[in-house]
Amino acid sequence: MKKFALVISFLLILLGQVEKARAQTTPCCQGVTSLANEGLGLNNPAGMAIDYGRDRLYVVESANKQLMVYTSNGNPVTAFAAWSGGQFNYPIDVSVDAQGNVYVADFSNGEVEKFDNALNFVGPIVAPAGANPRGVWVENTSTTNTAVYFSIQQGYVYLYEGSGSVYSQTTSFGGPATLNAPTGLVKVGTGLYVTDTSDNRVIKFDLSNNGAVSVMVTGINPYGIRTDLAGFFYVTSYSTQTVDVFRPDFTLDHPCTLAGGPWGVVVNAAGEIFVGESLTGSVTVVQGCIVEPTPTPSYNGLNPPDAGTCFIYPSPARGDHATVSYNMAESGRMDLKVWNEKAELEAHVTDQKPAGIQITPFSISGFASGVYFYVLTLNYDSGRVDKIKPKKFVILH
Repeated sequence: MKKFALVISFLLILLGQVEKARAQTTPCCQGVTSLANEGLGLNNPAGMAIDYGRDRLYVVESANKQLMVYTSNGNPVTAFAAWSGGQFNYPIDVSVDAQGNVYVADFSNGEVEKFDNALNFVGPIVAPAGANPRGVWVENTSTTNTAVYFSIQQGYVYLYEGSGSVYSQTTSFGGPATLNAPTGLVKVGTGLYVTDTSDNRVIKFDLSNNGAVSVMVTGINPYGIRTDLAGFFYVTSYSTQTVDVFRPDFTLDHPCTLAGGPWGVVVNAAGEIFVGESLTGSVTVVQGCIVEPTPTPSYNGLNPPDAGTCFIYPSPARGDHATVSYNMAESGRMDLKVWNEKAELEAHVTDQKPAGIQITPFSISGFASGVYFYVLTLNYDSGRVDKIKPKKFVILH
């Protein structure tokens, strides 16, 4: 516990330094690069998703009807448009769950197509008759159940729950009186945030209060919405040509101007902002816009873990993600399992790492507040295995 207290103290000092710097400087978008010429071809890139644990970044490319796959720092991996028995027909958004399954909202096919973490087709989640999915967000509610939220052109957000290829509708939100062409979705705690594109606002549905509706921001033409590992919101505004960065309480921190028709957005663990720009047919990588610290690829705080030790931070963990820090004696694969107080497995994360002190962010989206237990196993390439004794951490939303 002493280690955790020192870590938290260090983070509080660091946040204080950031607030001081914020008052003295104005953040700006500098060091802009692009993934447009990486050899995969881009035409009207739209929604995006990032899998921190598996080092994957996904971009749906609507006009060429394909899914683009990069590493989380922007190196191309693969792209595909069809599979046995089907093909994309104007895909518009993408999301990924804790197991690495990929979900693509296909506007013209009228369904959300699910793929496993090796990109094998699992099955469709078929929208109601005549509906056209525009945005998608998924989260694991248990080891055997996944919640899939998707918005449709006709003004609703649907919740489907299930596993494998079997899903059924649970409820719906909004409707034409509340939403006008909703697009992007992100769920933080019990809040479901929806970009209400044609009505120029972001709507929050409070799932702990019967879906009560709040208007979070107006005056923009929002499309994509995602959060970073620090809990900041990133909202793309197509007509104002900006990515608007909001604090966790949804007060505006700063805008970032991009003139290529910004649509999708994600932020990797290094703090780089990836923006799909539909007008210029590129994915732009922006550095220098983030003024809040986000976890880096190795742990730089006080009391780093010794060999054979690990810890999860922050403690208590809040928001959508926590991070496990550990010390690899040699290169290999880490294996993290997290259980709740009922001994139900809530998360299983793997990550290939070199030797040294490492971190792996993982999703706690949908986890209730409470005490959780975890075991970290280090499977080294040499065949050696280190299993670290069970530990616990707290989630507090």
